[in-house]
Amino acid sequence: MKTALSCLLVLSLAPSLQAQERPWYTPRSRMLNLVGISGRVSDTMGLALLMEAPVATDSATHVNRLGRAFAAVAGVYASLKVATPVRDSGQMVLGNQNFVQRNDIGGRSLAMYLECGSDVNGLWAEIYRIRMTLVTFLTPSGVNDIEVRTVMMGTAIEIPRAQPNTRECRSTGQLERRVYDMTVKALAKEGYRGLATP
Repeated sequence: MKTALSCLLVLSLAPSLQAQERPWYTPRSRMLNLVGISGRVSDTMGLALLMEAPVATDSATHVNRLGRAFAAVAGVYASLKVATPVRDSGQMVLGNQNFVQRNDIGGRSLAMYLECGSDVNGLWAEIYRIRMTLVTFLTPSGVNDIEVRTVMMGTAIEIPRAQPNTRECRSTGQLERRVYDMTVKALAKEGYRGLATP
């Protein structure tokens, strides 16, 4: 009964007020189909870390705080030289569903970020091309907190003398944390601060 009354209250809000008070999406429901890959990415996957935004005194300021965080994440992807064909500020999601990387990302070895296996020639994440997905979801959490959730997946491809010639990789969580740390650093002068443990 209480839930039904809450829904009626939300539906009775004016559209402009509703847009300011709550996002266009329902958190934990956003999903992207992977381009050319069998699978999906959702905002329940990946590594979620909290960031605290400066106190918002009204709805417009709160929306602006989210917008600043979104712009900062976009800047992080640009610094890492990862294109962002997915860039939806309404859904608060951006990233790349399907790209190929070799050796490094953002100037650091892919082996720091992905465990794909190895052979006598070395770590596969450093040797072979990696088909990757890197997507970040931003979600308001509590009064001033923003959840920064980054999903990273990778597959080593074109591995010779292996059947099949691909190998699924496991994320170490380091790139997801790097996206978060770079985002917090970019916003630090504006009063945002990280809440994640070291």
